Amino acid sequence: MPKALFGHLGGTDPRLIAELARLRDQVRLLEAALEQSRRECDALSAAHLERQLEERIDPQFQSVSLIDLDESAPAPVPA
Repeated sequence: MPKALFGHLGGTDPRLIAELARLRDQVRLLEAALEQSRRECDALSAAHLERQLEERIDPQFQSVSLIDLDESAPAPVPA
């Protein structure tokens, strides 16, 4: 256990202390990049799912606009 703590703290060698600090910084950068990649992946997955759901909607109702609707005609009922 003392040997592990000594290695974790970096000992007294300035080169070792500097190397440990550099490695810790690199780990922080990699963790931040991983988190950003996960957020981007989640956003892309949500957009893809939304697109898939839109494609499943009945095509006849996709292009209907307010101008196309005649107030005297009954509203279309989905099948």
